[in-house]
Amino acid sequence: MARKKEVRKGLTYGAFSTQRKNAQARNIAFNFTYDTWLAWWEQALSTLGPDAKRGLRLGEYMMCRFKDQGVYEPGNVYAGTCAQNQHDIAPDKRPSSENMKARWAAYKAAGGACWLEDKRGDAHPKSKAVITPAGRFGSIALAAEAYNITRQGGFYKVKRGEWKLE
Repeated sequence: MARKKEVRKGLTYGAFSTQRKNAQARNIAFNFTYDTWLAWWEQALSTLGPDAKRGLRLGEYMMCRFKDQGVYEPGNVYAGTCAQNQHDIAPDKRPSSENMKARWAAYKAAGGACWLEDKRGDAHPKSKAVITPAGRFGSIALAAEAYNITRQGGFYKVKRGEWKLE
């Protein structure tokens, strides 16, 4: 019976493993075993109420580090929403449009390319061809790359009518 409770609350070994791997990929120590992680979540969710659930959707809770610093360990984490977690990020480390443009430019300078280039734009079933002042592109992402802006910036240009979908 306890197993169904774990699955219903999103407290599976797979969820633990994914969180641990994500922390390792971000070079953040994860000092929980599955048993301590499970006990921490059960205590945190019971404190938050009977409908509290772990997850990434709106209204669900995630494991957040205080001030977004330090390691993942029982004394340095709290259960919070995505909005609460974003508030913990220092303002100078929050992604901004200028920061994203700089990261995209650095990625391109290092030889990176738009992931849609492999799909040849028009050949991809979800791509939308776009007409810009510089010509026709097989997708908004490819046009955005040519203009050295983010893909979202390309979508805004379409929305404002600066670029036309074919």
